Amino acid sequence: MALSALRTRLSGPALLALVRSEKARNTLLYLGASAFGAALSMLTIPLFSAYLSRADFGVVGYITSINAFLAPFFTLSINSWYIREYYRAPDQARRDALLSTVVAYTLVWSVGLSAVLAAGGYFIFRAADIRVPFAPFMLTALAGNLGLGAFTYATLNYRIQQRAGAFALLTIGQALLQNLLGLWFVIRFRQGPEGRLLGTAVGTLLAGAAALVVLWPRLRWRFDSAVLRPALAFSLPLIPVALIALLFDTLDRVFLERLHFPLSEIGLYNVAMQYGGMINILALSIYRTYEPTYFKLAADGEYGRMNRSFIGITGVFAATALVLIGLAGFVIDVLTHGKFGPSVHLSRVLLVGFFLKAVYQLGGVLLVTTGRTKQMLLNSLIGLGLYAAASYYFLLWLGVEGAAWAKLVPVAAMLLLAVVQSGRARHFSPMLVVTLLATGVLGLAVLVLG
Repeated sequence: MALSALRTRLSGPALLALVRSEKARNTLLYLGASAFGAALSMLTIPLFSAYLSRADFGVVGYITSINAFLAPFFTLSINSWYIREYYRAPDQARRDALLSTVVAYTLVWSVGLSAVLAAGGYFIFRAADIRVPFAPFMLTALAGNLGLGAFTYATLNYRIQQRAGAFALLTIGQALLQNLLGLWFVIRFRQGPEGRLLGTAVGTLLAGAAALVVLWPRLRWRFDSAVLRPALAFSLPLIPVALIALLFDTLDRVFLERLHFPLSEIGLYNVAMQYGGMINILALSIYRTYEPTYFKLAADGEYGRMNRSFIGITGVFAATALVLIGLAGFVIDVLTHGKFGPSVHLSRVLLVGFFLKAVYQLGGVLLVTTGRTKQMLLNSLIGLGLYAAASYYFLLWLGVEGAAWAKLVPVAAMLLLAVVQSGRARHFSPMLVVTLLATGVLGLAVLVLG
């Protein structure tokens, strides 16, 4: 019966309607924009690896990780408040006033924060005995953050207005600028890892300038403190959640550096992260498209439909991970001229962890739609503690491979907690069973392929 219903839904006119639907088009555009940046990064690895050593890749990966950790401090998560207030605003004039205040504030705050970090960062790096020099590497990365604010609000408005094509155009433009300028500085001027970081920074600044041009007609350049106060009151508590999410992507490399693993091994791990992280692109695209739908399903109490949707998406994640696990050896060997062979196994292990992380994002949606944001923060803290402990002991036990296996522990625990705490465990326990089976299949594939 279920198979017959599925065939009916996917036959002829129904399939054509699905393909033509706005959600399908938007998903493909979001996916294409995100995939383009990741694919471009992967495809330029052969060019960069011809001019950069494994240690150079380690420097770039380490600085990029630290800079990603700083991103929430530059935006202060006010974008979440802006989305809520956008729909509450009575007219376009009020929406433009909100946008003007948050953009002006973000730009001023970004300049001030960059100055503070530039002045004090050297002493922090020195006190922490970090082997990667603060100048020029971290200074270069900090400069690019000045373009984040305008870019964030331009792409956010495109999402609100369901202009996925414009979103894709601006996002793809940023990726092109970052990678092509990086190649130019590395190859033409032989600037090594500094050139790679400089290309990213200049590309981010130029994309931010283009975004500011897009926003300009709506900006009134009025700084309304009455708007800013509730924005900060709403948004500041969200920073810990964003930081913890980033820690799950960066803490592994911090442990690798702190435990004095060679920069060459950190470089191998960074390439594996680039390849394994491609599932994140798919997860982000689906989240951007279907987030409003899940809020509506929760409001209508249709948790059965939500669970079935979650199971289908979990299957898509698992199938994608399995294909990437199978192709890892060929793709990484071709893209790196055989110089990063040990990254293959690391990427396969990481793909299992990234699969679980993608599924946990659905668990996060479940908690948010049911109003359990405090539980989400608590789960993030529990997961962070588990991740720190697992990373430390797994690294001592398995070496650099331990950092990859450690990613499985916290996300599995947080997914289980999310379903249990949602108050809808009866509806979503089938999703847990499917996830467990898929994880077993992916783990077996890693063990078989090596």
